[in-house]
Amino acid sequence: MASELWVKLGSYNAVEVSTEGCRNVDKFLKACKRELPRLLDAYDSAQLSLSTTAGGPALRPGLLLSDILSQPGYVENTAKAPLFISVADSSAQRTTGADMNIVTNAFPPLGRRQLYSSAKSTTRQQSIYGITVQVEIGNFGILQELKLERLNKTGSLLWTEVVLSDRNTLDNWSGEIDIQTYVKNALKDCSRVCPFLKSLDVYREQTFSFAQIMDKKQGNRADAIVFVKDTAFITGVAEVKVPGSNLDDIYQIVDYMVDLRNSFNVRYVFGVYTTYEEWKILWFEDSQEAAESDSKERYDELCLAGSANEYAITEGAVKIFQSKTYRFCDPELIECLATLLYKVSMTPVYNPTKFIDDRSRYVYATATSIQYKSLPKRLEYFKYAMPPKQTRNFYILSYFHRGGDGRVVCKFSSLQTWNKISSKFNYDLLSEELEDCVNTQQLDAYQVSPLLAAKEALSTVADKLSSHMDLCFRHVALLPKRNSQTDFYDFQAILIDLTRVESELDPQVAHSRAAEGYAKLELELDQIKKAFPN
Repeated sequence: MASELWVKLGSYNAVEVSTEGCRNVDKFLKACKRELPRLLDAYDSAQLSLSTTAGGPALRPGLLLSDILSQPGYVENTAKAPLFISVADSSAQRTTGADMNIVTNAFPPLGRRQLYSSAKSTTRQQSIYGITVQVEIGNFGILQELKLERLNKTGSLLWTEVVLSDRNTLDNWSGEIDIQTYVKNALKDCSRVCPFLKSLDVYREQTFSFAQIMDKKQGNRADAIVFVKDTAFITGVAEVKVPGSNLDDIYQIVDYMVDLRNSFNVRYVFGVYTTYEEWKILWFEDSQEAAESDSKERYDELCLAGSANEYAITEGAVKIFQSKTYRFCDPELIECLATLLYKVSMTPVYNPTKFIDDRSRYVYATATSIQYKSLPKRLEYFKYAMPPKQTRNFYILSYFHRGGDGRVVCKFSSLQTWNKISSKFNYDLLSEELEDCVNTQQLDAYQVSPLLAAKEALSTVADKLSSHMDLCFRHVALLPKRNSQTDFYDFQAILIDLTRVESELDPQVAHSRAAEGYAKLELELDQIKKAFPN
């Protein structure tokens, strides 16, 4: 008997399925369901039958596979003459256009891949920060208070697409970016059935972390899906791979999680690693109690205490816990993701207790590498300015975090306003466009006192918790500079703007470009503390 048999379902192309361990038709159909989940997970095994001709009589479940070739009119098994899988009762499929409730139906299956994208997917065998990872299986607790609601008449984003395609599968995908869209819509569907979630958004982000910048520099795909609460704070991340990828290669998602903890000050960092067909949730060892908690009340209590600097990842070895693997068709996945979204939406985002903390490590960037390092002990020179063109390395002290925490010095409502002020001074205020952040009726006063404009803009952005895409590249950094007379390092505090240089990944080039179009508003240390209160 052949080691593989060609089978065909409906209008899909024939595929080969291994016959190993399959003596009869019934066993072989179960193997087909196991090996072809994108085609058959929407059906129960009892619905499936096998025949030698399209629409022909079903073969007996107990018929030996070796006897199939002896069936009348059937000579050999090839791609052009396959066996045909039929569904006994098409009305018994997982869902129809009238029933798009993901609470009971979970997510629809993927169809056959249409084309193959040439974009390179990132897989790493080590962390870019030099972190080693120890992985253990953990128990992700599903909240007992969770009561999921049926979707309203607008239906599920995913199932609506299935109904419109009229093929009962998600067919329009060719690569990772398409799978990302399905994952994003799956998460949005989960947020819509959970009444707890009122202030969480989900979208694709390309450059929220330095790990992503390094991935892009190597020519790899580096976009991820982020969870954003209160329109401003990134509190969780999902990394998406194409079906068939190895979900044990977790260094990329771990690097993103480290960035969320160390640079974005997120207390309980959860990462999602998924191919859409399979899902895992990851968390740090110090988040174990929060991850395992199945009580909403207890989790809320855990979110009340602590500070940012207590939980920085400062060791070279990190223990990561991961949940069991969930399948897209498992209704328990919906409960799991809804719980995850609640925990991500409630996790604290701390203001740094100190602008510089001796216990913390910071991103240290050069033209060729990024790593986490402690600051040198001697910090003599500290002021606010852009780096000179010969800048070759620097420490990242803090992200501006999309403006949500208020640490933005100044923005303007129009390019005209920007030009009017910048033409008067050798030092400019910050950036070009952001609506409603500066009172344009006060331009004369701002020209006399740029710091006044900075403070007012800071207050406006902080009050509105603005989420603006152009803020995600802005960071406060320390530029180390050796003093030739004392042989000690002096440090200059700088604001780095990478918004205009997304394609320029060499830090030396990036900061030279940024210096040309950005601010040189110099403040002494006490003025920095006023602008950045924490």
